[in-house]
Amino acid sequence: MFYKFEKCSNPRVDWQYIYKREFNDEFCDTIVNSCEEDKWTDAKVGGQQGNPGGKTDKKIRSVMHQSLKMGTYKGMPKFPYAHIADRIWRANSDVWRLDIDGFNMESDPPNILRYKVEEAGHYDWHLDYGSEFSNRKISFILQLSNSNDYDGCNLELMGCPPEPKMREKGTLIMFPSYVRHRITHITRGMRYAVVGWIHGPHFK
Repeated sequence: MFYKFEKCSNPRVDWQYIYKREFNDEFCDTIVNSCEEDKWTDAKVGGQQGNPGGKTDKKIRSVMHQSLKMGTYKGMPKFPYAHIADRIWRANSDVWRLDIDGFNMESDPPNILRYKVEEAGHYDWHLDYGSEFSNRKISFILQLSNSNDYDGCNLELMGCPPEPKMREKGTLIMFPSYVRHRITHITRGMRYAVVGWIHGPHFK
């Protein structure tokens, strides 16, 4: 026998993404300046159980990355994690209301990305949610570069019209990790961004 549950409406749950310019230039520049030149490595694709790192495939994804550090900013600890987490927590409470816990610092921490035209920087259509990353609930991107420092390299979400304001420095973009998206080829300059994921219990 089946029992029907009363529906709990959420008029915003179908919002595929939200964005807002949350941080100033100094905040973003502090993150970029924390990068160490010898720490850049090729970002990979296709992480699976037993091989979470995946493999390098420049046809699908061409970008360098390194781990996002945690430090202190103007006397405030846990920079920039606490600042980013606060914004995402509030956005999730207002919009998706997904069951989330926080960052997975042990095996899936946020990264700083560097897209360069000389390296044909891009990332083809993909999901952030998969077999090895089935606990990812919310993906986020923090724009660290000025939009006039580069051409191309746009975030596109499937089924959504392009939004130029998402290129603004300091803008935090958030979307459920099951939304298909891509980063188009960079055609001039260089772009920095933070990318990461908020984890939670398995969907069930």
